[in-house]
Amino acid sequence: MPVRGFLIESPQCDGLSVFPTGTVVEGHIASVHKVGLGFRHEIATLGIQFDRILPDDAAPIEMRTQLLEVDNAREKVRDGVIHGIRSTNTPQDHLSSRVEYLLMWDPNLYWIVPAYRAVFPVLPEPELYFPSGTDLSLKLSTPLLVAAAVRPAPQNSEFDQTDKDVLDERVLSLPERTSTPQGHDADVVNLAFIGSREQIEGAFKAAGWKSTDAMSTRTALREISSFLLLRNYPSGPMSQQLLGDHASDFGWQKGLDSIARRDHLRIWSEPET
Repeated sequence: MPVRGFLIESPQCDGLSVFPTGTVVEGHIASVHKVGLGFRHEIATLGIQFDRILPDDAAPIEMRTQLLEVDNAREKVRDGVIHGIRSTNTPQDHLSSRVEYLLMWDPNLYWIVPAYRAVFPVLPEPELYFPSGTDLSLKLSTPLLVAAAVRPAPQNSEFDQTDKDVLDERVLSLPERTSTPQGHDADVVNLAFIGSREQIEGAFKAAGWKSTDAMSTRTALREISSFLLLRNYPSGPMSQQLLGDHASDFGWQKGLDSIARRDHLRIWSEPET
């Protein structure tokens, strides 16, 4: 089965990017092993090989790559092959096995084991499902031969020097870190977006990012459930942080199938145009 993606970080030559962001890459599914009923395989595996780059201004270029990592995923990659999880390798199962030791102390506690498993009967999905927007890290297995070309760093031509100076002064005037409600230093402030809220929301949604739910008892219970079942909570709540005594206007996060691994950020709006 063919697969297609695009570069969010280009291979480099002498410290310079060779291809622009968004260059299309093509590959294929090399191997698939499902868990199924669990008779032949305890875990699912998936091999993906990307073997062509399609530059906009040149003929397709053959390449050989090896998969290193699936970002924001619970799965591990070994020798370029994605290995899934066992359906029983969960905090829930580990706790169940410890509960059984209670019988060594008091046989009258036998009822706890079936009661616990009746309350928590669900096991996590062991098969592999990677939706559009999954981020993969690759490395080149062999040198990539490309035609010699000069690709200077992109220049920002939208602002004249006066506007650039004003932007520099504005950015340097911002706090370097956010703070917790208790006044302690928190995250580094390291990005500034120029655009409307609608533009920023559209860009994040197109890249597969999700907005954030408000903190509540319901969301807390959902987080606990996701942890026990090794699932993702793609719009889970974030801790509150302040920038100049103001809470963030909105937050974005991106995860795949693990609540333990996600990228997330908070955004504050500025009144200036």
